[in-house]
This record gives sequence, structure tokens and C-alpha cells, in this order.
Amino acid sequence: ETLDEYFRYFLSYPYQWDDKFGRIDNMQRKCVIISDTDSTFLNINPVVEWYEDRINGGDRLDKIGRMVICNVMVYSITKYIEQVFWELTKNMNVPEERRKLINMKSEFNYSRIILTKNKKQYAGIIVLQEGNLLEKPKFDIKGLDIKKVKTPKIARKYFGDVLEKDMLLCDRIDPMQVFMKFFDFERRIHDSLMNGETAFMKPSKFSSESGYKKPGQIQAYRGVV
Repeated sequence: ETLDEYFRYFLSYPYQWDDKFGRIDNMQRKCVIISDTDSTFLNINPVVEWYEDRINGGDRLDKIGRMVICNVMVYSITKYIEQVFWELTKNMNVPEERRKLINMKSEFNYSRIILTKNKKQYAGIIVLQEGNLLEKPKFDIKGLDIKKVKTPKIARKYFGDVLEKDMLLCDRIDPMQVFMKFFDFERRIHDSLMNGETAFMKPSKFSSESGYKKPGQIQAYRGVV
């Protein structure tokens, strides 16, 4: 609580910015990784690194130590967001008893996350849920094609393992090792098709030739032929 009071006094600015468009064009984000309709991903790692360098004599913290600092920061960030929404709803003439209904909470803590250029497409490793350390890290994929039903099961399993073991759970990502696995998968697809196998075929539905105006343009029809 004392630390949070310092944050509020010296750092907090819970009011709306006047020039929002200029701020959006010129502000370089240092903390907010990505924002969606009802969620925001924040990078707290710079605070952890600052603590390690300035307070901990340059020694790296263990997993528990890092989680403690993250939770302390999340506590203050949550209190700050409450303050922001309180001021916002007050200026919007929302009755005081209803202002507290608009809020945000900390849901997950990712030790590492991989983003794409598209919204709602990412993969990460969850180590905390609502501040509580998970016994086993949770592998989380959202929106990526390798998770969709239209992708062959063997491809979902292969690229899921690459994401999890070679990119998210490993201490250091080896780009060449990941690239070689893509090369190996390409070779497996080629060999499978040459042998007449269908393991890598994309699942499709096909009724009958008469059901299509121009069946030759339908991929499923051409596959059957």
C-alpha cells in the first residue's frame, strides 16, 4: 500500500489526454504490447530487469522472485486502472454507485508470448493465473491456423510441438533449429504425397458433381477426380 501511494503521488495521471490523435501518432509504446476490444497485454519485464540491476546487484532472480515483482506491479496497475475508470465515468455523468462496475483485472501472466501482425492471433506460456502460480505452465494458442480443424491433425501436432518446445519453453530460441524443422516437415509432406498417402491432405466436404454449377472450380471435386 505504501509503495502504491508513492506511485499514485509521483506517477499517476488518471485523466484523459486532450490531444489523443497526436499522442497516438507520436507515442512509442514501451509497456503496452497489444490492445484488443476487452483486453490489454502489458510488458512488466523492464521493471523486473530494473530491480535486478539496481536493487539486486545485477543478479538474476529465480522464477518465484520474478513472479513476486510482477504481482506487486499488477496490484498497483489494477488500482491505477480503477482510478482512471472512476475519473472517466465521473466525467461521463455515471452515477457514483455504478462507476465501480467498470473495471479491469489481471487474468494471466505469460512468461513468453509470440504475436502476429493480426489481432487475436498469438501463442504463449501461462505461468500465473489471477496472481497464483500454476503447478505446470499452460500452453495457450489463440487464432493461429495450426489450431483450427481445417488444418490436418498431423500438422497441428507437429507445429504445436515446435511452438511449445522450440520457441516458448526453451531458454534460448535457436532460429536455425526451428527453420530446419520446417524444412523437415516439407520433406515429409513431399514423401507422403509421392507414396500416395493422404495424411497431409486438407479435409474437405464433397456431396456430388451435380451439386455444383461449375464443379471443375471446386477444389474438393478436383481432389476426388
